[in-house]
Amino acid sequence: MPTTYDLGPLPGGPWHQYANAAGQAYYYNTTTQATTYSIPSGFEDHATDTWARDSSKTWVQWNNQRTGRATWMDPNPPPPQSYLDMPVIQADIDMLTAVPESRENQFRKPVSAILSWIFPVAEGYQVTQEVGTQNTVPDFTVFKVSRVAIGNAHNYEIMMVESKKRDGAWGSTMDQAVNHFEETSNESKKVYGMVHIGLEVAFYRYDVGRVDDLSGRLHLVNHAIEVTNWLVWIKQNPLPVI
Repeated sequence: MPTTYDLGPLPGGPWHQYANAAGQAYYYNTTTQATTYSIPSGFEDHATDTWARDSSKTWVQWNNQRTGRATWMDPNPPPPQSYLDMPVIQADIDMLTAVPESRENQFRKPVSAILSWIFPVAEGYQVTQEVGTQNTVPDFTVFKVSRVAIGNAHNYEIMMVESKKRDGAWGSTMDQAVNHFEETSNESKKVYGMVHIGLEVAFYRYDVGRVDDLSGRLHLVNHAIEVTNWLVWIKQNPLPVI
């Protein structure tokens, strides 16, 4: 029998809540014996709902005080201080720590999530990832949209990222990154850079052929606050693009 967890009933109806071993909540109708992973109609969460920890459970669970719906994820987490406070990113990094021989695409997953968290689409940024195997383009590029007085908006390069799995050579990876910096489409030939190997990163400023090391090598776990602060600093101190 697969492992199931009894989360309790939804009040005033035939629905009972369970969770499977993967943490997915599902709902069982005691009248029709139907099972669904969708929240039953009328029990959806509202922004004004309040939640409380359920002390009767041997696992961590929060219950919606209006509907009785249960969740294992904190519905009101404190403001994140770094990307490690984001469960999806923490899960990726935990996996890489446990399986350091993971493939390169697995090492790029948390980097993609970190960049998208700092540079969100809602603020006019776009994080693109190169899916090919050639080294002719950066592995990631962060763009920022800018609107001119007359004409269409345009995306400019804010930061280029070269990303490798664990045990990648730092020197050759840096050489590839500089090659990309030199090809920036910014008219000013200025752009920020980031080199990522395994669980280490470093930040750079490229200025018309000159490369300045801004941060030194930082560990994504041991220096999470510093990595976060550097990304925020780059966001708050854009280089001229023309």
